[in-house]
Order: sequence, then C-alpha cells, then structure tokens
Amino acid sequence: MPENESKTGSGRAQPPDRLLYTVRAEDSPLTRGLAKLLTSKLNGKNPEEVLAVDGEELVEHFGLAHSLTPQRTNGFVSMIRHMQRQADEKRRERQRLLRGRKKRLS
Repeated sequence: MPENESKTGSGRAQPPDRLLYTVRAEDSPLTRGLAKLLTSKLNGKNPEEVLAVDGEELVEHFGLAHSLTPQRTNGFVSMIRHMQRQADEKRRERQRLLRGRKKRLS
C-alpha cells in the first residue's frame, strides 16, 4: 500500500485527500442510522465535495423532513455541519502541506 494511503476498517486503501467517517456504537439506534445515511453519502468524497453539500437538500434527498421531528432534523443537519468542519480542517491541512512542498522546491 502506498505510504500516502491509510487502511480503513474494511481493509481498503483510502486516498489521503478523501474523507472517511465512522459511526459510534454508543449512539442511539436512530442517531446511528442517521449517521450511517450520512457516511454512505459522504465517505470517500474529497473535502471540497463534502463542503459543497447542502444540509437541507440532503434532508429532502433522504425524505427525512416528513419522518423526523424538527429537533431530530436539526441534529441531522448539525452532523452534516460537523463533518463539513472536519472536511475544512482536512482541506486546510492539505493546503499547508502543498505550500510547504512548494517552498522546499523553490
């Protein structure tokens, strides 16, 4: 496996510019289910793709607006925002690394 890839729990290599999210077992069944919906949609995406996701559109895409209470819907959108913050951190980290490489090459 190339050094710039990490191994996932499934044994598959994950490119460094792609994101991998996991679901915690201690969360409630509903929360785990909602998180699994998100991970199915966002895993393997690059940070820019994750940042481009519109939380409200995703709620509609999964048909959750009519199935969840407003509080649960807000929680789902908060999960998306949390994942987007992680994606933004990853994007910034990648930019710092690229700037460092450019400085070393110049």
